[in-house]
Amino acid sequence: ERTMMISTNYPVLFPIIVMFYIFGIGLAQAKIVMFVFLCLFLHLAYKFVYKISQNKNIAMYSIALAVTFLPFYGNGLSGGLGEVPGLVYFLGALLLLDTDKKWKIFFGGILLGLAASTKVFYLVLLGAVGVSEIYFAIINKKVDWKRWGIMAFGVFGPLLIWLRTLLPQGLNLVNILQTFTYYKNPYHVENTIMPNLLKFVTESTPMHFGILAATLCVYFGLRVRNRLISRQAVVIGLLVLLNFVWFLKTPGWYRYLFPAHLFVLI
Repeated sequence: ERTMMISTNYPVLFPIIVMFYIFGIGLAQAKIVMFVFLCLFLHLAYKFVYKISQNKNIAMYSIALAVTFLPFYGNGLSGGLGEVPGLVYFLGALLLLDTDKKWKIFFGGILLGLAASTKVFYLVLLGAVGVSEIYFAIINKKVDWKRWGIMAFGVFGPLLIWLRTLLPQGLNLVNILQTFTYYKNPYHVENTIMPNLLKFVTESTPMHFGILAATLCVYFGLRVRNRLISRQAVVIGLLVLLNFVWFLKTPGWYRYLFPAHLFVLI
């Protein structure tokens, strides 16, 4: 069971190990790696927002909001938390997957697999991208099986490595089911939904998220009505929704709401 308790995995730990190998073991070396991930996130977030808005000022305003968001540093500069690194891989995947070029789809799939392997929660990223692909297949009345196959092939490798790190005793159905059963409720907490829902009307951080999320819902509603919604926007909307649902089943620590909070902010 100890291997299952690894909440942050090799997409974050491997760069830190490399830094330790080159410069020695220490908290400063780990924080340098995390600082690089923060910078990469801001760069990719700028490109992502600019791609959606086609407006450099809007993209810069979004980044300005992100750098004033204190949890961005609290979660990002700790000595090995996976929240921000996972979002770096995720944004890279979204930028690459918005294309018909096969090599970009393949490498986008690899980055998506790395994002999903960073933390157990980020497995929902696979669901968000999958639902988005199905949604646009229905809208366009066309299923691009080749695109889906290439993407799945890219995702498979990183996930296989992730499972191998969790199950050193061997990859088999029994061990895999045991792992996912454990992660359904790793904190052994019950009856968390109502107390966590009350936080959204009694505590400032969830209330701030709620106001931003409501604004985002209005934006998505207008874009869907006008048929201007993008593939990436659908993925982000699903991520925010799934993160909110996930948060309700946790002990209520705000770190578990952080990814959605950061995205509704930018």
